Amino acid sequence: MESNTYPESKDDPEDATEEKNKTLITPLGFETTPVLSFIGKEGIGKGDKLIVVRPEERPEEKRGERAFNQLKETVENFSIDIEIEKVVLDTQDFTGMILEISNIFKKIEGDIVVNLSGGIRTILVALTACTVFFHSRIQRTYNYEMIEREMKDIELPYVFFDLTENEKTILGKTVEEHPISYNELTDSLELSKSTVSRLTTILENKELVSSFTVEKQTKVNPTLTGELVALTFQD
Repeated sequence: MESNTYPESKDDPEDATEEKNKTLITPLGFETTPVLSFIGKEGIGKGDKLIVVRPEERPEEKRGERAFNQLKETVENFSIDIEIEKVVLDTQDFTGMILEISNIFKKIEGDIVVNLSGGIRTILVALTACTVFFHSRIQRTYNYEMIEREMKDIELPYVFFDLTENEKTILGKTVEEHPISYNELTDSLELSKSTVSRLTTILENKELVSSFTVEKQTKVNPTLTGELVALTFQD
């Protein structure tokens, strides 16, 4: 019979090493083993936060909620002063899931540690995509090896978009007020129309925005990639 690995506490007052608070993010399915293994590998303690992302559940389906309650009870029994947050995602809206997870990353202060195992596949894919985009904010990433039944530290590729300040400004404005026309960008950003046109073309070539023409006016929308990139540099 397999025994769960329980979290390593950092609540020992005799520990002279002062650690920064961190946020652990993990998906959760019907089994708590991958999550407990993740917490056990990383360690969790006073002042830390655990964010659990899981799908919406039909009223008659209670397995996911039972798993969350079991996980919550285990963590709370282990250590005091750990904040546990449940985020329920609409798995029918993949773009919405990515944007919601990205906003979670954006709002977190301090270290971020991510578990990329467990839960349903669509959430796992969305969480992985966001982790790649917010690579610079992520301290560690883990994956649970089912065959070896072991949580391992993994490295993900780093996505980097080299944008000038004006390109960032145009992308940010497009995300905030889309669809937005060249004329509106020119007026609100105090840039010449030729500059807006040139920089928007650069952003479009990088697949961060898309343009279309309506009644002889060119308008711009951000792509999903553009929205994610903007989140990484917007305040």
